[in-house]
Amino acid sequence: DIVKLCEDLSRLGLEVESCIPCVAPKNVVVGKVLEKAPHKNAEKLSVCQVDVGKEVLQIVCGAKNVAPNQFVPV
Repeated sequence: DIVKLCEDLSRLGLEVESCIPCVAPKNVVVGKVLEKAPHKNAEKLSVCQVDVGKEVLQIVCGAKNVAPNQFVPV
């Protein structure tokens, strides 16, 4: 509950300016990057192995800051 979280933070002495509830996107899961390798045909892309719980997906990625053991939205 976002309101309770804001109240708890205020009680701890942390200033909360506003509380804005949001809804998580549908059909998005959190995956863990297992491996990252350069793409064979594109120097600005990487090929990542990402564990999404039920399976490991191979995902082509252009982000430079992705690394193994990070959790990413899929």
